Parts: sequence; C-alpha cells; structure tokens
Amino acid sequence: MSPDALGLPADGSRRVPGLRREEVAALAGVTADYLRRVEQGSVIPSDITLDALADGLRLNRVEREHLQALADQARGRQPLPRANHAMRPGLLRTLQALAPTPAVVLGRLCEVVAWNRTGAALDPVVAALPAPQRNVARRVVLDPSARSLYPQWDALAQEVADVLRFNAARFPDDADLAALVEELLGGSPEFGRFWGRRDVFAKTSGRKVIDHPEVGRLELAYESFDVTAAPGQALIVYTADPDGPTAERLERLAALPCRREGPAGSRPIRRRP
Repeated sequence: MSPDALGLPADGSRRVPGLRREEVAALAGVTADYLRRVEQGSVIPSDITLDALADGLRLNRVEREHLQALADQARGRQPLPRANHAMRPGLLRTLQALAPTPAVVLGRLCEVVAWNRTGAALDPVVAALPAPQRNVARRVVLDPSARSLYPQWDALAQEVADVLRFNAARFPDDADLAALVEELLGGSPEFGRFWGRRDVFAKTSGRKVIDHPEVGRLELAYESFDVTAAPGQALIVYTADPDGPTAERLERLAALPCRREGPAGSRPIRRRP
C-alpha cells in the first residue's frame, strides 16, 4: 500500500515501497515494538487488534476473512470440516432447473462437482474428461490450449491462484488442496509468480470471456452462491446481456449435442491428467 493512499507523506528517504512498521502501528493503535513481535510470531494479536490492522490497511471483506483464518490457524482453532463430495439431489435439481442458463458447482479445489448441460458445454475439453479429472485449476494453469479458450488468461490464472490461496487458509488440513497447489507450482512458473503475490479472491460476481470453438466469443457475467451445506462449494451461474450477441450464441450452445452433465463423481485425482 502506498503512503499517499493513506494521506501519509511520501518522502524520498523510503528504501522500499509501502508503509513503515511505525506507520502501520500508528494506523492500528499499537506500538511499533508490539507489531514487530507480531511479525516475528512471538505474539498472536487479539481479534480487536486484527480488526484495527485490517481497518488501517483498508482490507476488503475477503482479505479480512483470510487474515482471520490465518490467525485461527496460529491459535490452533479447529478448521472447517472436510468437504462432502456427495451431490445433494436438491442442488442437482436446481442446476437442471436453471438450464439452458449455464451453471456449475465448483469445490474448494476448483473441481467440477456438478453442472448442467450448458455449463458443461462452456469448456469442451473439461467436459470430455472422466469425472474425477474435471478440475478447472489444472485446465487453466497446466493445459496450454486453455489460452485459446480464455483470451484473458493472465487474469483468470491469477484468479485461480488467489482462490486457492483463500481456500488453503480456510481448509488448512485438506491434503488434496495442498497437493494441488504443489502440482501447479511445479508445473507452471507463471502460476508461481501469481501465487507469490499472496493475493486472495473469493468468487462473488464478475465477468468471463470465452472464445468458444463452436459458437464464438461469449461475454458472460456470473454470480456465485456459497453452498452452505458443503463448505468450500459454490454454485456459479452465467448470464448474458439479452440484447447482445452472446445471448444468441448461448442458445446455439445449449442446442449442441449433449455433454456429460450432472454430478461429477468421486474426489479429484492429484496428478495431472
């Protein structure tokens, strides 16, 4: 964070960009010595102090959740329960009821838990994989052909890294998640660069552009909804401007021969397909 963003003088004596420890301490209402001990791990700040640090650094909601999750780990608090990979019938019916609107349920590893017909058609490569291998993170990061499907690949790969970092703090005992991150780090220097930024991201809403091989460019908006009965899972629904060209292309996409849909099956494998 730059000093001028907080109204602090940006004098020429700063050796590195960002804030000095004394400035962060003043923003949070603690002493610089206390903040130094926090940095060294010799003291775990209270929730009140964490809130003050978050306020001072202008953290957003997701960044605050991430900070709290890291503090909970340090305190030895019980992490969130492991994922239940069973697909609830009611959620599956919801997916089918949304058709032909594309919809997919992703898990904490960015694995496809379930989708409807049009959701499966968005990425033919993932749809063609056996159910346990359908993982969006692997597809985006490790498959070179993903760059032709996703013209905004850099932003999408950064989002994948940020989502996985956010989930890794929420589910620190998930060995599959840790193994996936190690696999992506070992298979992609670019992912390592994105991971090293230490940003966090939680899907809420946004836009995605797809250069689909059969119907052309799709400019989609999405809304994401947490599946409260299965921590780490999210239902993502894609829509298009009804007056734009993507709406007509989605209709053609929905009319394509049926892709594999419904529950994705067992837990994802750890190796690259």
